[in-house]
This record gives sequence, C-alpha cells and structure tokens, in this order.
Amino acid sequence: MFKIKTVRDLSLEEMAQYRQSYKEREKQKKLKLGERYREAWETARKAAEILYGRYRAKKVAIFGSLRSDKLFNEWSDIDI
Repeated sequence: MFKIKTVRDLSLEEMAQYRQSYKEREKQKKLKLGERYREAWETARKAAEILYGRYRAKKVAIFGSLRSDKLFNEWSDIDI
C-alpha cells in the first residue's frame, strides 16, 4: 500500500532530491515558455505581413502580454 508523505515525513535526502527536481522542472518550464514566446512573435509577424499585404492595413500593433516576455505566460495569446 502506498503511504502519502508530508514534508515532515521526508528525510533530508528526499527533501534535497525534491528541491533539485523542482528546480529542474522550473528551468524546463521557463525554457518552453521562452520558445513559445518566440513562436508567438513569429506568428504575429506573419499575421502582420498578411494584414499589410492582403488587406492593405495601414498599421498593425501588438498589445497584451506579448508586449513583454515579463508579462507573457502559459495562458497568453496573440493580441493584434
């Protein structure tokens, strides 16, 4: 039978292992978010090209969380 442990039940080694795996998960999450941010900008640029070329838009602007990588998060979308 599997016993659920709380923080108080963890040994120092288990706690160190948990901290290390948490740091690694956060690092990977940050890398994926950075890649998603770059992909979102590329998509926005392509959309702007279409708006300028096909629809003769005079001005295309980005707003919302795509304005800054500090604002961009896992739930962000592309606001044009």
